[in-house]
Amino acid sequence: MFDWLSFTLLAALAAALLLGGMVFFAALFAPLAFRRLPREVAGGFLREVFPHYYLSGLLLAGLAGLFALLERPTEGAILLLTAFGFAALRWSLLPRIEEAREGKLAGLQGAAARFAQLHRISAAVNLLQMLAVAVVLVGLMLAA
Repeated sequence: MFDWLSFTLLAALAAALLLGGMVFFAALFAPLAFRRLPREVAGGFLREVFPHYYLSGLLLAGLAGLFALLERPTEGAILLLTAFGFAALRWSLLPRIEEAREGKLAGLQGAAARFAQLHRISAAVNLLQMLAVAVVLVGLMLAA
């Protein structure tokens, strides 16, 4: 009945939703929050959003990865690694960033540098994830 429907196509759809959300968040949502809200309010707002961002990324990357594994194992593995990255950011790095931020606010020596370092790591991982999803998505679309 649905001859056009394949696991590769479903993986591509989930990966497209993931990439679109990541680009929207990084290019529009976060910068707009800091442009339109006072810095402290924007920071607090994004701290509330980040756990949900990482969880939705984990779910979409995991779903895309599982679909892709069935027909495109290499792309599936990359997407599952991306999902693991979201989990690591959510449950490992994010609490450490928050701890460093609290230390920075309390004036602890080295906390500001630690916060900046952890923030750079999270941004770099997120950028690598975006690139990986974009490359995989192109491959999935060509294969679908």
